[in-house]
Amino acid sequence: MTEKQAQKTNSTTPVWYSTEAETHVANMMDFADETAGNVLANQGNPTDANAVVSLIRHLTPAELASRWRVSPRTLERWRVNGIGPCWLKLCGRVVYRQNDVAAFEAEALHGLQDE
Repeated sequence: MTEKQAQKTNSTTPVWYSTEAETHVANMMDFADETAGNVLANQGNPTDANAVVSLIRHLTPAELASRWRVSPRTLERWRVNGIGPCWLKLCGRVVYRQNDVAAFEAEALHGLQDE
């Protein structure tokens, strides 16, 4: 199927979004995971600034929803209402930084007492 045929059969989803953007986001996440592994293997001493930035792991709304056992729609409603962890919109997709999620969970922690 050519690109024009794909556009005609599914006019609601642009071809560039379903192929190029998704591939780009997937490649960025693969690169970040690979670079983070390389940096950690070198005892956390990155040689360039880009390696530090790529140590940041992102969670998709589906991954976070699964982790917290809520629906992705609940996360969407929380974003609209300013509830929940900070989020980013990268390449048209919402993602959550894992560090922000962990900080939000730590703030919500109740019932622990210092011994």
